[in-house]
Amino acid sequence: MNPTRLQPVLITGCSSGIGKACALRLARHGWIVYAAVRDPTHTPDLHAGGCRTVLLDVTDETSMSEAVNVIEAEHGPVGAVVHNAGTSLVGPVESLTRDALRNQFEVHVAGPLYLTQLVLPGMRAAGQGRIIVIGSMGARFSVPLLGGYTAAKAAAAVLAEVLRTEVQPFGVDVSVLEPGFVRTAFLAGATHSAATAEHQTESDDPYRDAVRTYRAILQDTDRRLNTTLKPKSALPTTARLGAALLALACADPEHVAARIERTLTTKRPAPRRLVTGHARLAAITAQALTARQWDTLTRTLLTGATHLPRR
Repeated sequence: MNPTRLQPVLITGCSSGIGKACALRLARHGWIVYAAVRDPTHTPDLHAGGCRTVLLDVTDETSMSEAVNVIEAEHGPVGAVVHNAGTSLVGPVESLTRDALRNQFEVHVAGPLYLTQLVLPGMRAAGQGRIIVIGSMGARFSVPLLGGYTAAKAAAAVLAEVLRTEVQPFGVDVSVLEPGFVRTAFLAGATHSAATAEHQTESDDPYRDAVRTYRAILQDTDRRLNTTLKPKSALPTTARLGAALLALACADPEHVAARIERTLTTKRPAPRRLVTGHARLAAITAQALTARQWDTLTRTLLTGATHLPRR
């Protein structure tokens, strides 16, 4: 496979964060980049950085079809696609609504699947192509209050692995890249989602304290990342430790963008890879501990709960 021919590249979710960093990085390095956004107000920076843009919503089949038609008309078949668009969802599994869960699977599984089905015929005809799915380290192990989000990410990873076995004979490689926490607007989205979940809980809701603490941890983490002052916090000691570890672990989106570019250019891309250092450390820790030990660790650091509630 000649990586220089894997053009144009279509990247979803480019309004900020990993998608934007990846689009601008590839454009700087001479790639033909189509950066997909839902809101046209996010296009000026991308245009200034040398990207072409298309309006695309992964929950709207028409917008995906139109975007691919535009690209194929201007530059021929899509050479590579990076499925990066995503949305957060915070809340206990018991409280998840079916609509909220459906939306997670629409954004992270069904939407990317449809977009992949649109570009695959061109890749097969060309005898080469790359499909990259931006997953999550949470697809590897349990994380409290993120069940809906991580379930969708896990499903996307499994679907991508099956797809890889099916399309490799046609010269198409599929990779799943799984970062941990990254300094993006996703953190603000998760904080908003946690605040919404907290607002929706009743005063006697058994998960109210856990959701409130997790929301406070995310806010504390955001303050640590965006101020030189040590934030004042009323969080329990273990929760403050969780916030400090999250802030320390948050990687720059450029780090993930660099890994995406290497996955596009390497001769034999890794099928599934944890990207950031703390994601690999978390996976090693999860494997080293028993399931109950891991449950206790994550529950303590992310919700402040050091013991089970009394009956």
